[in-house]
Amino acid sequence: MIVPIFQGTITKGQLRAGADYHKWLSTLDGQAVEIVVRKKRKQRSIQENRYYRGVVVPFFAEFTGYDNEEAHLALRQRFLSTTDDHGFMRIRSTTELSTIEFEEYMTKCRKLGDELGFYVPAPNEIDY
Repeated sequence: MIVPIFQGTITKGQLRAGADYHKWLSTLDGQAVEIVVRKKRKQRSIQENRYYRGVVVPFFAEFTGYDNEEAHLALRQRFLSTTDDHGFMRIRSTTELSTIEFEEYMTKCRKLGDELGFYVPAPNEIDY
């Protein structure tokens, strides 16, 4: 079943959502439901994704001899890996990152390029 995602605001502890949300709720009358409420994150722009996939990843792929997906995974492993309390490693997806976290990630990638001896241009330094 496809489950829609609705936008709303919280005002004085009350959820305010549009008519579509209330219409959807009426279709679930009498059923047990799950409720998830989280702050809305600003999504990355298409330009940010194009820069990462079209500049950052290919520069690392060329340097390492990896293909683009291998280079992307290597960068994620390097900068987005965490270990849980049980010792299991988890590699975060770049889609999970906020816009601020994503910019910090790309800054780390550019700095790594410098450390390895090649230059990764900043977004304003290249036409992609």
